[in-house]
Amino acid sequence: TFAKDGGQDRFRDKVGLPLATYFSGPKVKWLLDNVDAARAAGLVRNLLAFTETSTLNRRWQDVNELVGRAVGGIRGELHASGVQVQLALADRLPLMYIDARQLEKVIGTLVSQPAPRAAALTIATRRGDPPSDDRLIIELDDPSGGDADEPTWSRDLAACRQIMQAHGGSLEV
Repeated sequence: TFAKDGGQDRFRDKVGLPLATYFSGPKVKWLLDNVDAARAAGLVRNLLAFTETSTLNRRWQDVNELVGRAVGGIRGELHASGVQVQLALADRLPLMYIDARQLEKVIGTLVSQPAPRAAALTIATRRGDPPSDDRLIIELDDPSGGDADEPTWSRDLAACRQIMQAHGGSLEV
């Protein structure tokens, strides 16, 4: 009956994503009835993140371009919330063999947490501290310290950690 009453279109209109078979009817109905559109889209993105890490589509990527795309995808949302994002991107970083779409989700999720924010966030890229640290680091500096809704933040953080671990990396908060 969900499909008969236009539910699939209502879901796509509300969250911006097509209805997929891995969402149960009750969960979809609850999302549509109880969650505003932006929040529902975020919940759906995070649910998708959990389901997609087993099939990474890795390619060699420039991490600075990845950060730029991730921030560009949510810059309007952040601007509407009064948040300015500054990028501090290091030169000559090595390419990363990653699923850029997955890591863009991580950055977007961490940057767009529904929390009171400072007027500016800084996202920086850099190498680890030489000589023994060969990591490539993406840092988010949120001077407000964030005040995110704890259950949501925990769920989002778990999804982000899962994606990072699937890439052989880690997420530190």
